[in-house]
Amino acid sequence: MEHKPYKTVKKRFHSIQSRIFIRFAVIFCTIILILYTILTLSTRYTFAAEAQSSSQREIAALSSSIDATMSHLYDYAITTSLNDTLIKTAMKYPVPPASESQQYALFQSLNAVINSIIGLNSAINHWGILSLKGDFFQVSDYNMSNIQGFDAQSIRQLHADTLAPRISGPYLVHENKIPSSSEALYTFILSKPIVRLDLNQVCGYIVFLIDSSTLSSIFEKYLPADTNSSFYILDTEDTILLSSDLSLVGQPFISEQAAALNSSQFSDLLHNEIHLSSPFNRDALLYSIRELNDIPWKIVTSYPLEALMSEQKVLSRVMLGTATLALAAFLTAAFFIARSISNPLHVLSAHMEKITEDSYQTILVPQTMDEVETLYHGYNYMMNKTNELLNSIYEEHAEKTEYQFKLLQSQIKPHFLYNTLEMIKALIDLEMNETASTALTSLSMFYRLSLSHGADIISIRDELKISENYLSLEKMRHPEYFNYSIGYAENICDYSIPKLTLQPLLENSVIHGMTNYQNKGTIHIDVTEDAQQLIFTVEDNGQGISASKLHILLQTIDHKQAVPSDSFGLSNINRRLKMFFGDLYDIKIESRLGEYTRITLIIPKVALNGGEA
Repeated sequence: MEHKPYKTVKKRFHSIQSRIFIRFAVIFCTIILILYTILTLSTRYTFAAEAQSSSQREIAALSSSIDATMSHLYDYAITTSLNDTLIKTAMKYPVPPASESQQYALFQSLNAVINSIIGLNSAINHWGILSLKGDFFQVSDYNMSNIQGFDAQSIRQLHADTLAPRISGPYLVHENKIPSSSEALYTFILSKPIVRLDLNQVCGYIVFLIDSSTLSSIFEKYLPADTNSSFYILDTEDTILLSSDLSLVGQPFISEQAAALNSSQFSDLLHNEIHLSSPFNRDALLYSIRELNDIPWKIVTSYPLEALMSEQKVLSRVMLGTATLALAAFLTAAFFIARSISNPLHVLSAHMEKITEDSYQTILVPQTMDEVETLYHGYNYMMNKTNELLNSIYEEHAEKTEYQFKLLQSQIKPHFLYNTLEMIKALIDLEMNETASTALTSLSMFYRLSLSHGADIISIRDELKISENYLSLEKMRHPEYFNYSIGYAENICDYSIPKLTLQPLLENSVIHGMTNYQNKGTIHIDVTEDAQQLIFTVEDNGQGISASKLHILLQTIDHKQAVPSDSFGLSNINRRLKMFFGDLYDIKIESRLGEYTRITLIIPKVALNGGEA
């Protein structure tokens, strides 16, 4: 025997008030969860898009800053190379002077000249002068032998076909020359030929050493602080010239060592100037790329997406807090609503018992509270009546559809039959018995295939035979107006199509396109296919349709206005095919007055037995 407290708890749990409250709570929690998920995903997508736009703005500003820095350095190189003292010195000494006194004098003279030009420019770390023969004048306080892999002849080769400034590198500086590990290990070399302008003759080369930290410091101004952001400078071969990770210098950007992007992702980056694997991947990196204007370099930046999504995180927390408060408020309201609903339901159940006293049961009523059982009884009663009504409507609709289809057939056949019989009689009267026999054979074949034992769906082979017999008979009646041709592949013939689909289109082409036209034309039927569809094209080069009439015709087919008598066939074909194929069917009409009319029908491939192709 159950204890009274247990029975009381069970009764309350199974009460309609508790059921309503629990269901409302579950539904609202589900809605809150779905909305929160949708809003979180949509805001993340939106903020990711904004992050991409911000990244592109940042890299545009970054590239402008680097272009401006390099442009200034180029200007210094040009200005220095045009100095008259420098030109005269380079012409006088095709090789550096041997004596130390001459070297010292040159050092004093040229050091004063060049320092007056470059001043305190911190971007130029050191400078030097390369003689025409390929030797450095010892006029700077820097020994070029400290640079690993640098060959003075490379400067001459770099300017073999140009007098403009050029930059090369990076070159690794000897480690024992670096004061501390925080100093840059790499340097770039900016060179410019020294030219005697009156003779356009190269006398030597001015060389500036640009410390890699000059370029790195520009990136540091734009990359977000305290994030795992990276930058890369790439040459024309996509080799890393400089990076926030100096161990990658000299490595291909697309390599296992760099571990940045694969070939496909890098192609996407080059094409779109930005690449993000997924806005919903929390470990994703946002890459941006931009080409510099004056130097054949590309700069690439990468930002952790999460570092750019701080505002989205704050918004997610706000939405979560709002959702929690809304859930608490709704659960409180649901409790009082459920209690207010349960009382009227008792009255409702009493009325429904009277309504359903003589009804029969159609679904199993669950053993639950009385109110719900009563609702099930009422539901069964309404379902019985609803099913009866729906069955009645369906039968009436089916009868109406069949009647409209039979009506269409009756409209198509009689006038064609009368005209053809009159033609055959005229041929017999003219003693053209062979032609009359051919016409009679075509007519019998046309009607045998059209009747098709009452079937509404026939094979495409039979539909094309109906069309061919129809055109053959019409050509006999109007030999001076048109020719015809039919093109199709044999493998499509066993697919199905509603009967008499093409004949009304051909009738329009004959009557409206050819017989009222001065020139003899051609009617062509073409049937093609793709993976899932069949495409029927009926085209004639007759008188065509004006733009205004074509617009009315298209409106008619879409049932947007009344159907005129001369487009009843097209409208009915459209309704029939939509009834059979639904949204998988389409019709297109193209025409130009005095040139052509083309009607295209697109239907899915359906085997004649009703299965999918």
